[in-house]
Amino acid sequence: MEAQNTGNTSAADAAADCAANIDTAIFTRLAQAGALAAPRPVSEPAPVSPRPQWAAETGARLKAEDAARKAAGQPVHQTGTRPITQPNADLSKQQSQEQQDGEQSQEQVQPPHGEGHQLEVPIRNSREDWSGEVTAFGSVAHAGGMSAEVSQHIVDFVNDETPKNSPMLGGDGNWNTDRVISDLHQEWGAQFSENLALAHKAATSDPRLAAYLDRTGAGNSPTVLRLLAEYGKDPHLFNPATAQAKADKILNDMSHPYWNGSKSARFLVSFLFKIAQQR
Repeated sequence: MEAQNTGNTSAADAAADCAANIDTAIFTRLAQAGALAAPRPVSEPAPVSPRPQWAAETGARLKAEDAARKAAGQPVHQTGTRPITQPNADLSKQQSQEQQDGEQSQEQVQPPHGEGHQLEVPIRNSREDWSGEVTAFGSVAHAGGMSAEVSQHIVDFVNDETPKNSPMLGGDGNWNTDRVISDLHQEWGAQFSENLALAHKAATSDPRLAAYLDRTGAGNSPTVLRLLAEYGKDPHLFNPATAQAKADKILNDMSHPYWNGSKSARFLVSFLFKIAQQR
């Protein structure tokens, strides 16, 4: 029996060697004839670009940089003097690609029909299509327990307070972070750092809101940042039942900054009136 097994094993080994020799001969001839393609080099994976910072994050970074310069005895940028990066051809291409990526991401975040508030989309100019942002906001607001009425008031207010064809908007319809920061610096003055911290606090109070602001770029809108700063001061800002009383209290106080022409105070009163009104 052992002899028989040995014979079978030897025969199998011989057959395998024969097949290997035939394969070798075939591949050798193919190589000589140029029929085998040269191996393709394996390219390195494309580097992943870091997520762009939105304005509140950029403001916090600039504040930290200024504090470091001050501690080192170096000059600190004054309001409105921080240099602004000028666009170039490569940046325009990059922004165009980012715009396409943003449009795709907005399509992905739109909630299915029946989920979230179905809000009316304000008509803007050709550079600003807000349909994706408004649809996504309707979903976030609904998930956060905000009524459809208040959600629509917020959308309408942001539309009313956002200047069309603003110089802070790039040609692709995205906000220029440096110009937004400079504009808020001029408006808020000494309260800039405090208000920016409040805006960041409000934006990160709900992961869904933070993701929405990051995903859509709405976190770079100066109007949205002003609204977030007010929300950071008053977590009941969006309550229609108290909005009218808050506005009346400000208007009845002749020492309030509103009567001295404060842009921030007038912004707040306008929003309170918007929230208090009935549709």
